Amino acid sequence: MGDKYKNLFSTKSVYEIEKHLYDNGSKGFSLMMKAAFAAYEHINLNTVGKVIILCGKGNNGGDGFGLAALLFLAGRIVEIYKVEEPTKKEAKSALKLCLKLGVKLTKYSKPLKEADIYVDALLGAGIQKSQPEFVEALNNLGYMLTCMEKYEEAKNVLMQAIRINPKNADIYFNLGTIYSRKNLRKVAIEYFLKALKFDPKNADIYYNLSINFSELGSLIKAAENFKACLEIDPNNQSAFHLYNSLQGSKTKTAPREFIIKLFDYYAKNFEKSLINGLEYKIPSKIKNLLLENSVESLGSILDMGCGTGLIGLELEKYCNYLEGIDLSIKMIEEAKQKKVYDKLIQTEIIDYLTNNTLNFDYFIAADVFVYIGDLYEVFSLIKKRNKKSGDLVFSIELTTADDYMLEKSGRYSHSTKYIISLCDEFGFDVTNFKKLPIRKENKQNIPGALYRLRF
Repeated sequence: MGDKYKNLFSTKSVYEIEKHLYDNGSKGFSLMMKAAFAAYEHINLNTVGKVIILCGKGNNGGDGFGLAALLFLAGRIVEIYKVEEPTKKEAKSALKLCLKLGVKLTKYSKPLKEADIYVDALLGAGIQKSQPEFVEALNNLGYMLTCMEKYEEAKNVLMQAIRINPKNADIYFNLGTIYSRKNLRKVAIEYFLKALKFDPKNADIYYNLSINFSELGSLIKAAENFKACLEIDPNNQSAFHLYNSLQGSKTKTAPREFIIKLFDYYAKNFEKSLINGLEYKIPSKIKNLLLENSVESLGSILDMGCGTGLIGLELEKYCNYLEGIDLSIKMIEEAKQKKVYDKLIQTEIIDYLTNNTLNFDYFIAADVFVYIGDLYEVFSLIKKRNKKSGDLVFSIELTTADDYMLEKSGRYSHSTKYIISLCDEFGFDVTNFKKLPIRKENKQNIPGALYRLRF
């Protein structure tokens, strides 16, 4: 533990220190502002734009009001979430200071807004009874910190909430989420099971249990929990898709809800996970394939399922127009930051190919057809609706089945026989075909192939 945390005190010790200070002439409001300033000094103002402070009714809430005033005077955007009206004289004075300065004051509501940092000024030295409004605020704060990937801080806040109310399913659920995100699957399952004990009809708990059992390779338990999830929430398309994958059922495509949920979640860390963790190199392989004959320009390109823009980074220098489409708005936002696309649209591939003018030299789908089993419409629309001849370039996971399969991973694999049958039906010529590993999974290469088809 670092030096700044070396002096930690029990509730009893804190009360004794405060009594000693009061007995020796220290004033309550002065002590409150000293506490606020101590917290202020621990905040790196260079990295903070907006701060949300959750304030309780006691002196710790007053510390929060004091901190809000200091941050506001430092030019930061500050919003106070008042869980209860302050009851202490000093806290009331600190609140009046904030109001006089013009600090924004909001009655606590769920969910919290986004901010750079969150400050817990709720409980102070301790709490004498269960207060539901505090538990909800702490749980919500823990959730927001989890979303910000501040897992240790989130865990500490949620454990504080558990001490107040050890029978709250939402808190155990959020603790399970933390450990799930950290890939500590067994611990995550323990917390989700505790959540289930207090909320046995919650479909989200069963869904998250399934995901973690799947990651551990416990596919029977994963399927059981997906089934339980669907019994409660039969419209959960993500659970339905993944349950089908474990049951060996064959479907035509992954549901939109599943794809959006998956990639909105992974968007922020997508490239780090895919490139570093899974050794994904398909974009550079596609670039090398397209530049084999060293043309001056590739012309116009449609990047179908552009994700965070990895294809765009590879090909932007070699084309005169680059458009990207993706179902995930968060993936689109990540791609925009690269500033390599002429146009980016949030849409589904079939919808786009059906409803937009197609006039491209290249249609590229890197690691995209793994979420579409039946490729009939894709091939048909590109061939029939594009205004000129062109190339379709894509990667697939390979299977030895006759056409395509929904794998237990929730992704689709396709056979070379199936791809050839589509080429024969719609008049595509195979100009390049290469077997290669698509990525790694559980440290093993996933066999795949890269195609370039002329039409």
